[in-house]
Amino acid sequence: LDKITQLNAVTYRMKTQTESEPKSIGFVAQDVQQLFPELTSPVGKYIGVSYERMGVVALAGLKELKVEKDDELTELRKQNELLTSRLNDVLQRLQALESRIK
Repeated sequence: LDKITQLNAVTYRMKTQTESEPKSIGFVAQDVQQLFPELTSPVGKYIGVSYERMGVVALAGLKELKVEKDDELTELRKQNELLTSRLNDVLQRLQALESRIK
């Protein structure tokens, strides 16, 4: 996931394209090569990016993110249970004190 988040999408035109042609969106091949060399290959004097294989990397990142979020959710639920228990204890003590005053 850390490597995925280091990639920044850019819009670009190939040097062979004219200004009237639409821009493409993708990643800087050199950035991809540094982080995921297995997704790049030489194409003449340029570096090509295998975008069709990028989906596998994205899915692996999503799985990693889900595990992290599930762990965080579990921890938050534990904290919530503890705080609820403490609150109930305080409420019981308050009710006991109020009943003494009446």
